[in-house]
Amino acid sequence: MNAGATPSLKFKALLLGIVPAIVMSLIIGVYLINARLGDLEAALHSRGQALANELAAVSTYGLFSGDHQMLEQSARDFLAQPDLASVSIVSDDRSIQVQLEDPDLPGDGFRKGAFRLYAFEAEVRGIPARDPLYANGDAHASSMPDALPLGRVRLQLADRSLVNLQQEALVTAALLIAGGILVTVILTLLVSRRLVKPIIGLSEAVGRLKEGDLGARVESRSSDEIGVLAEGFNEMAARIALTQDELTMEVEQAVDDLQKTMDALEERNIQLDLERKKALRASEAKSDFLALISHEIRTPMNGIIGFTRLLAKSTPRVDQAEQIKAIQDSADNLLAIINDVLDFAKLESGRISFHAAPFRLRQLVNGVGALFAHQAKERGIELSLLVYDDVPDAILGDAVRIRQVLTNLLSNALKFTEQGQVTVRVMLDENHGRDLITFSVQDSGIGIAPEVGERLFQPFTQADGSTERRYGGTGLGLSISKRLMEGMHGNIDFTSTPGQGSTFRFSIPLQQADSRSATDATGADSTSGQAAEPADLSDLCILVADDNRINLELAKALLTLHGACVVTAGNGALAVQRATERPFDLILMDVHMPVLNGLEAARRIRNGNGPNTATPIAAITADVMAENQKRVFEAGMNETLLKPVDEQKLLEVIHGLHMGSSPIDAAPPAGRRDEQEETEQASPELPIRDEGAALRTAAGSRELADQLFQLLLQQLQSTLPEILRFHREGEWNLLWNRVHKLLGASAGCGVPALHAVLRQLDTAVAQHDTEATPQLILMLSDRINELKQSLR
Repeated sequence: MNAGATPSLKFKALLLGIVPAIVMSLIIGVYLINARLGDLEAALHSRGQALANELAAVSTYGLFSGDHQMLEQSARDFLAQPDLASVSIVSDDRSIQVQLEDPDLPGDGFRKGAFRLYAFEAEVRGIPARDPLYANGDAHASSMPDALPLGRVRLQLADRSLVNLQQEALVTAALLIAGGILVTVILTLLVSRRLVKPIIGLSEAVGRLKEGDLGARVESRSSDEIGVLAEGFNEMAARIALTQDELTMEVEQAVDDLQKTMDALEERNIQLDLERKKALRASEAKSDFLALISHEIRTPMNGIIGFTRLLAKSTPRVDQAEQIKAIQDSADNLLAIINDVLDFAKLESGRISFHAAPFRLRQLVNGVGALFAHQAKERGIELSLLVYDDVPDAILGDAVRIRQVLTNLLSNALKFTEQGQVTVRVMLDENHGRDLITFSVQDSGIGIAPEVGERLFQPFTQADGSTERRYGGTGLGLSISKRLMEGMHGNIDFTSTPGQGSTFRFSIPLQQADSRSATDATGADSTSGQAAEPADLSDLCILVADDNRINLELAKALLTLHGACVVTAGNGALAVQRATERPFDLILMDVHMPVLNGLEAARRIRNGNGPNTATPIAAITADVMAENQKRVFEAGMNETLLKPVDEQKLLEVIHGLHMGSSPIDAAPPAGRRDEQEETEQASPELPIRDEGAALRTAAGSRELADQLFQLLLQQLQSTLPEILRFHREGEWNLLWNRVHKLLGASAGCGVPALHAVLRQLDTAVAQHDTEATPQLILMLSDRINELKQSLR
């Protein structure tokens, strides 16, 4: 039996039969042994006292007559008795007459405890003289005087025979006890086996039934309680088996019914999935169509805006300036419609993104108000802008999206107001323990019927059918505004009374920013079609480091146009050398360069002992990933410029770094980055050349744009064989280096189709995509051939 295990029933039955028998046998055996030992010791005392009395009788005459020799002989004869150790006779005057010891019982045996001695005494009395009065045997003879004492006898009796008898008694008792226990064990085993075996069989049957053997039964021929129990178990097992069979049949029937139901549901799900896929394809087709149309319209719009900027810089006549201004206004209005359609397509496909950056709230509100001031004045509508004093000026958020929502609401308010006023309010609110900035646009226009409700924020929906015919519009503005608010964790709602006006409100979480890092949010950006304000950089000396000749020429042309002194370097090591030779006011550093990359070059300049350890450094890269931005700032750079370098953004960065302010934002302008990435993703047929974009990059200089394009063609022709060779040899790092260099070079040359292929190829090579890379290289070759043919 294992340690800690519960004792078996058989073991318990054995204990129940054997333990009491052993205990009783031991008790009776001990009792009998004690009684036997007591009897033997009492017999020893009786024998010793009898021997003493007998010796006293034998010694009477010797003491009476004083015959010493007779006493000694009597004592010596008496000493021959078994176990008698010593004999001594003492006279009445206490003198020892005889003292003898058995030579077979030496004194050492007593001292060593081999056996014990028992002492016995008896008094010796003399024979009294017979009185004449009693000589005839009178009836009073019994009352004659007692005999006089003559002395005493002493003897010592050894217990050697007693010990032997006691040992024999112990052995006999032990044999009797052992025999009794053995007989008891045998009888107990026989009886317990007969009693426990049916119970063990019943226990085993229960175990089999527990393990799932429903055929387990117990065989029992007895008619006692165990037989009744076995019969009951067999009946119970039979019922369980019957119930199990019935349950199995029911489960099989239920499974069969469920399988039929599942088949029907699967068929229905397939139909629903097909319908869902059709709906998704229809929605995607609609979104792709909207994106395609908006981008196709945007492409000629870029040319219009670019050439308009070029004309604006050519000192036109007054009438021509007014015509150019009209063209710019029309282009801006058309671009606004295109942006609405594009934003709706991006929201439908989930591709819109938000970029939080610090900006000045009051400048944003005033800028939006300035856009509509002239319109309100012409229509005789009072336009009021109220920003409450407790509203912080510098906040963190997506200024582009906030301006877009506010512009849409203010445009609607002026559109549907014939007379009266329109008021814009910006205030602080609190909702569920968090601070909100609430923008409200209140007008005194035609109002909105209550039953319109949430339907007003659905796409292509206006208050009623006559509204579209009378006031125009796409019906996308409020739908886009609602989704933009949801993307910024805000909300938008309205209250209105027909005939009295409406109030639209939207709220966003308040996130305050450092006023020093907040930028101008009036709404001007590089895509608006407005020319960059002239800037005087004549007092600045700027180091430009880039391994791409196209990028060097472009940066040098843009900076020289504004009067800056420009020093160039073709790699990172040369840039470090230039930085040790003379001080610069600013360093523009490409990130990916041969010999020494821009990150390591920036670290060496910062950690060196030259004159430019504290000079502001701006990184120039085509990589928009957050990890790259982090590495840029860890290398000691102050700002990031994304390729293609925008003139307005470049001037803003130079001004900010030169004035010692903190970096504005490492992310690219939201509108431009979204436009570029989504154009490449959503438009299946990008134009081979975009002269408008090339002119914007070249600050309106056609000569510079043509020069950059020719340099790009030369670089493509010389790099394509290297790309093919590195791909064939499996040199992924060298292949990525060549592709990334072309990606940066093509960014500012107005070649969107080529730039899109290079961007995809850059990602595929970086991921070692062996399937996509060959196809993209072939596409790159096709785009290069198309560029060559476009020159003919």
